[in-house]
Amino acid sequence: MPCAITTSKPMTYTSASHPAVRDTKTAASISVLLVAALCLVLGACNPQEMALLGSEGTNEVTAFEPGTGTIKGNVAIPNVSGGVSEILLRRDGQMGYVRGEVTQGQTTIHVVDIESPPVLEGTPTTVSYIATDMAEVNALTIVSAGRDALGSSDILVSSAVPAAQSEEDVLNLGPGSDATVDVCDDESTVLVAMNGTGSQRAVRKLKIDDQQQLTDTGDSFQTSAPPQNVHCAPGSQAGIVVNALAKAQTFTTANMNVVDTQNLAAHGGGTASLGHSADFSSGGNAVYVVSSVGDFTGRGHLERFSFNPSTGALGSSTQTMIEPVTRTTVGLELVGVGPNDKTVYVTEWPDDRVLVLDATTLSQQNVISGSAINAPLSVNVVGK
Repeated sequence: MPCAITTSKPMTYTSASHPAVRDTKTAASISVLLVAALCLVLGACNPQEMALLGSEGTNEVTAFEPGTGTIKGNVAIPNVSGGVSEILLRRDGQMGYVRGEVTQGQTTIHVVDIESPPVLEGTPTTVSYIATDMAEVNALTIVSAGRDALGSSDILVSSAVPAAQSEEDVLNLGPGSDATVDVCDDESTVLVAMNGTGSQRAVRKLKIDDQQQLTDTGDSFQTSAPPQNVHCAPGSQAGIVVNALAKAQTFTTANMNVVDTQNLAAHGGGTASLGHSADFSSGGNAVYVVSSVGDFTGRGHLERFSFNPSTGALGSSTQTMIEPVTRTTVGLELVGVGPNDKTVYVTEWPDDRVLVLDATTLSQQNVISGSAINAPLSVNVVGK
């Protein structure tokens, strides 16, 4: 039985056209169902091991069981062209979110119920800008980030409650070209990595409260190159940002201080080198990072670094060759760590498949492919 998460409260937002003014608007009352209370309070909706895959060559997303590689099914996302690459799988594995069509500068976010087969659930939510990334706060709330294409061209971050089809709060972070976002597991720390000029090319720390209101803490650091993805480590004390020059910077979240700057395996290769994304093991003692040689040869690398989730320090590493997409992938997760930290899943865009690798040795264990896995980009895996 799917978890129906609903709420009833006033909604507020910061207007994109008037970012200094936070207005209040009242939403219609939405009943709170008993099943929602059970899901959130008693955990009655059992978490499941699940993976969700977004491909560029099709309008379908694919759900598969990470333990066996069995495809549960595909679901088509309406009114999209150019594939469905930006996805988010809820931590309990019960629901997924998929970025859909962009119309008049606004982005539609669809909800996918991970059944057998997966199905679209309810009415999609619309956010008021071109969203490039999404992250889960909790089973009720997500946060997204992107650019205001119609007004200021500023970077906007918003909270939304998909069950209520409502964008709750919008925060303007000023000029920029694109952004990526993650939410720490304390469910209150929001990390936004935005590309811009000077101090606007930075990782910034926001806070979100239990009323879905976003606040800029003022804590930030400048990145060494345009960021492609930012990730918070388990425990909420540290994170990593991967950039377009195939470098990674780790940092502490308390004061947003850079700890380590690491050249990735693809750094300096070909005509250009790119960093793409990362994912942490369940305890945060390892981080897996994808980089590629940006010369359209398909050459790339997956690296496993030991990591200290308290201090943000990187340690020893091992790597393997892969064939990821070889262009910028802001907000797209090309790697996911599987249940029990035994396997790692990496998309291979040129080969229409997902590699399953041993999480320690990075040796190949399996390959996942299917009719709807066409130029795969993003993979989310839960159930760690």
